[in-house]
Amino acid sequence: MGNACEKFNMDAIENILGGAFEKLGRWIARYPYIIIFVIPFICGLMTLGVLNMSTISSVELLYVPENSQASIDRSKLNEIFPLKPGHNIDGYKLPNLGFYGEVILTSNGSNVLLPNILEFIPRIVSLVNIISVDVGGKNYTYGDVCAKIHDHCDGEWFSEYFPPGSNYSELLKKLPISYPSVWLANGRKVDAAGTLGKAQTVNSLKQWAQRMNVTNVSTITWPPLGWENSSDPTLNMTLFVVSAQAIRLRWNLRQGNENEIKISKAFEMDFLEKIQKFLSQNNITNLRVDYAVSQSMDLESNGGGTSGDIFSFSMTITIMGFYASFVNGGGNWVSTKGP
Repeated sequence: MGNACEKFNMDAIENILGGAFEKLGRWIARYPYIIIFVIPFICGLMTLGVLNMSTISSVELLYVPENSQASIDRSKLNEIFPLKPGHNIDGYKLPNLGFYGEVILTSNGSNVLLPNILEFIPRIVSLVNIISVDVGGKNYTYGDVCAKIHDHCDGEWFSEYFPPGSNYSELLKKLPISYPSVWLANGRKVDAAGTLGKAQTVNSLKQWAQRMNVTNVSTITWPPLGWENSSDPTLNMTLFVVSAQAIRLRWNLRQGNENEIKISKAFEMDFLEKIQKFLSQNNITNLRVDYAVSQSMDLESNGGGTSGDIFSFSMTITIMGFYASFVNGGGNWVSTKGP
């Protein structure tokens, strides 16, 4: 009895399915072109979504597990201490290096504090200041996206300490560079240790004057303008720079919200393009110029960008989708039948 019921149920299912497929076969035989063209077209359209494939190029995101302790701690730190570099940035308190553009100048000799090298700096600064990026239909310059400290853009300070167009030969013997901090005329104190690489220093103005071949000590401007009556105790404890092997110019950018991050990333890419173009158009023989942005490692690890490979891969998948759909629809582009 049980076997008979089971056999009846199987026969019923086979009859239902067989009838359905028979009706489908008759309909396909009656309208073959609809199946041949429409179904492959629909399947092909469904594969077009591959063209919108998004990629992640960040080395940190790719190779650091999401649930690692480092990632968890970084997220917690950002949550507790949200970044507001549009108001007051402190590089030592950032959870990461942030967004930036950077140029490092290294002399072919042993000292970069020379007039012909200092003359080169304002040209780089002017180039960065005129960079303009379009994000969301609005143009942004460095002044719009710069990270600030004490309401001033936290960028390079050399062009402020040594103004463009100055007689650098005279200025180098008149205006000492203090170390590890530099006092600017507008009342700001900036970090010289992070700007001057392997700086050679002396302990007193007298030693500095001797090393710089300054014969008339009365021409030396010290303390700097605006700091004559300062009570800052470090002012009288400072060292004085006589030479340095490298100068690092750094333009820090904002990262306080998603829009600022988008603008900063766009600025970095234009920064790389402008600096590279500038160096290719100018024959610089006595100076080595290196430059980078926060995305440089990601760009290098991806071989300079994989957007072309991604597009080719996406088109390959799309074409194969059309091909497979057409063959399954009855096109039979490659015959598998024997003679």
